[in-house]
This record gives sequence, structure tokens and C-alpha cells, in this order.
Amino acid sequence: MDTGTILLIIVVGTTILLIIVVGTSIWVFFDATSIGVKKGQVAGLANMGPGGWLIASLLLWIIAFPLYLAYRGKFKAANQKSS
Repeated sequence: MDTGTILLIIVVGTTILLIIVVGTSIWVFFDATSIGVKKGQVAGLANMGPGGWLIASLLLWIIAFPLYLAYRGKFKAANQKSS
């Protein structure tokens, strides 16, 4: 492979990764808003509102996105109890 091909692969791969990170982070924000996530519903690192989840997911996606998915059921359960 020549340098141009390698550079193209890097650019395309980085662009795809960026689209995935931004897209899933926006989904986290809207999903957290729709299920009523609020700060104070759970203890520990996941104690954030939708805006906090958006920022965390954009900056630390590899940690925050799986953490949100793991806590999503707890958030839904907490909001069903309070309804």
C-alpha cells in the first residue's frame, strides 16, 4: 500500500468513528430525556442528568456509553416507581 491509501483508510476510519461517537451520544441525550433521567436517581458515577450523559459520552465514550446502557434499566425502573 502506498501512503495515499493508508492516509485514506485513516481518514475514513476516523470519520466513521466520529460519526458513531457523536450519533450515539446524541441518542443517549434524547433517550435519557425521554425516560426522565435526573441527577440523584442513582448513586455513584452514573449520577447525572441528560446533559451530563451527553458531555460524558462525547468526551469519554468508551466508558460512558456502556455505563449508560448498563444503568438504563435502573433509570427506567426509578421513573416507573415515581410515576
